[in-house]
Amino acid sequence: MTRLYRLLFFVLLIGMAPWLHAGEPVVRAVLFYSPTCPHCHRVIEEHLIPLQKKYGERLVILGLDVLKPEGRRLFGLAMDHFEIPEEDRGVPALIVGSALLKGDREIPESFPGIVNQGLILGGIDWPRIPGLQEMLQARGLIAPSSGSTETAEPGPATSVGKGSAERNLEKALQSQSTLADKWARDPVGNSLALAVLAGMLFSIFSIGYRAIAAAPSSTPWPGWVIPALLPIGLGVAAYLSFVEVNQVEAMCGPVGDCNAVQQSPYANLFGVVPMAILGLAAYIAIGLTWVLHHYGPHRWRRSGAVATLGLTLSGTLFSVYLTFLEPFVIGATCLWCLSSAIVMTLMLWAAASTANQGSETLS
Repeated sequence: MTRLYRLLFFVLLIGMAPWLHAGEPVVRAVLFYSPTCPHCHRVIEEHLIPLQKKYGERLVILGLDVLKPEGRRLFGLAMDHFEIPEEDRGVPALIVGSALLKGDREIPESFPGIVNQGLILGGIDWPRIPGLQEMLQARGLIAPSSGSTETAEPGPATSVGKGSAERNLEKALQSQSTLADKWARDPVGNSLALAVLAGMLFSIFSIGYRAIAAAPSSTPWPGWVIPALLPIGLGVAAYLSFVEVNQVEAMCGPVGDCNAVQQSPYANLFGVVPMAILGLAAYIAIGLTWVLHHYGPHRWRRSGAVATLGLTLSGTLFSVYLTFLEPFVIGATCLWCLSSAIVMTLMLWAAASTANQGSETLS
């Protein structure tokens, strides 16, 4: 009889499990992220997914990509709701209850405590931000007849289901947009990037053709072109280095999105060295080789001209790669980066003219 009682007890527990689970409190939150933002990747991979695995169905995090129309619209409405100034709006941004957490420091430091406290107090419903209710109804996360963002009794029927919130976060890391989607985000900026890209490719092929075909040189470029352009290139590279090292918002113009580019995984070489610092080093090296060519020992002047040509060619080729990424991969354009690409290409023309004059003199 004892074994029979035990069996009946376990059967009773199994039968009651769904009802017991349905009464568990649930914390619900909304994460605004960008798939090109390394800070978002860090927050999701190192903090939010482990939290999701720890709490399971008791923690539901809805990820919204701000590079997509729906996510971008809701992000703007949420920032307006919290009265966040334009210059302070960025991702990752996580809204839980009435709290807005931003960045890869505040979210890991504050969110686990909010989740724990929320579960103790009976759960936290979806944030009351404009436009969220309609989106939740469309996705089936709240009842269509609901008059507010409040859900029915928390549980599997009204949450996103076991493991699906975790998959939502993992999907955020792999979120991809079509080429048309990326182009539509900023057609003016992307068109400008495409024009600069075409100009750089034309310059490289034109200079290469003249060198191979030994075509006669056109009107030589003045020797002051490179030192005149250097302060511009150095200024742009120094400013972007400051932005990347200090992880602050860049001042962007009316066209493009500098911060989306600077926050993308492509902003650092091998994920370590900021591209802007490489650009700064390249401009300094070009300045030194130009000085060597014009004011160094006579026997080193030819080498200085060749070194300047090699550095400007390498810089232009690298700028081609980075400019290609902006409209076709990242889906955002940085006017600072385009300015640097134009400066480097003009330096290439000047360096090629100088090197060509030197070769003609030697011949």
